[in-house]
Amino acid sequence: MRRLLITTEGKADVEAAKTATGVLHFIPEQVVGLVDSVEAAAGRTLQAALGVPHPALVYASVGAALEHGQAPTHLLIGIATPGGEMPPALRATVLEAIRNGLHVVSGLHMPLNDDPELRRAAELNGVEIHDVRQPPSSLPVGAMRVLQWPVRRVLTVGTDCNVGKMTASLRLVDALKRRGRRAAFVPTGQTGIMIAGWGIAVDRVISDFLAGAVECLIERVKDEEIAVIEGQGGILHPGFSAVTLGLLHGALPDAMILCHKVGRERFRHTQVPIPGPRDMVALYEGLLAPLHPGRVVGCALNTSAVSEAVAAEQTELWRQETGLPVVDVFRTGAEALVEGLWPIV
Repeated sequence: MRRLLITTEGKADVEAAKTATGVLHFIPEQVVGLVDSVEAAAGRTLQAALGVPHPALVYASVGAALEHGQAPTHLLIGIATPGGEMPPALRATVLEAIRNGLHVVSGLHMPLNDDPELRRAAELNGVEIHDVRQPPSSLPVGAMRVLQWPVRRVLTVGTDCNVGKMTASLRLVDALKRRGRRAAFVPTGQTGIMIAGWGIAVDRVISDFLAGAVECLIERVKDEEIAVIEGQGGILHPGFSAVTLGLLHGALPDAMILCHKVGRERFRHTQVPIPGPRDMVALYEGLLAPLHPGRVVGCALNTSAVSEAVAAEQTELWRQETGLPVVDVFRTGAEALVEGLWPIV
């Protein structure tokens, strides 16, 4: 089993370190420590840095982790950087890991294997660099092939990007499995791929082949009963809508779960207001309807930024607005979403 040393190097916050927090939530048994010189200098614990309960320690460097008896096999880059580039401090951490015999797992947009210095260091030290965001070299154009397979498809969609679609997908799969259903998580982003160990980061696929890439992913689980496809972006976000539409057309879902972060009133990095829940439900169903009769059957709220009282208030408001099951999958689980799937899946 992999033993992961995660690096957030100066970016240990919920928004920037989404990959780190996702890995800690869903495969905590694989994590042996966090490397972040800023957090280590401040004397903070891993829980204080990322808000996830975990006994692992924060280290100032890869060497410090090794000196304290940790035996990691991989360094995992747990942050998203502006433009996917690698700041000097992060680059130094990656080189230190490679020179100490650690494989590197990266979800950055910039392929580390394209960096001559890093690639040469990996070759000299007999380790591999896994650029999980690099798509396969050959993909088909979408052709609605999913309608030929027996697997029922559930897609998480969002009011915006970065609202909890991966989390909702994974929690829903867990809930389905507890019911004895054969359910599979279909990863479409770098964090989901790191957790599941397979997938395609669809935001790196050329647009003409995006729906086809989604079909390839679903084909891998076509003999399962239910496929829960991890959503990306947001259909109205001016920067990230294309990937959402490609997923919608590639998955042709029988059911959708609408995800929203409570407290987020405008699309991320813009001043554009997010429409209300009824409008978002109608939009997703309307875009899908000419191709396949899928419906939004439940809503997953991310209430991490608000109090329990506000979370309860917003949950009830969304129930009244949509007439659908509404839950926060972390606070209350995904069981109500499972109920909402019947009889669609």
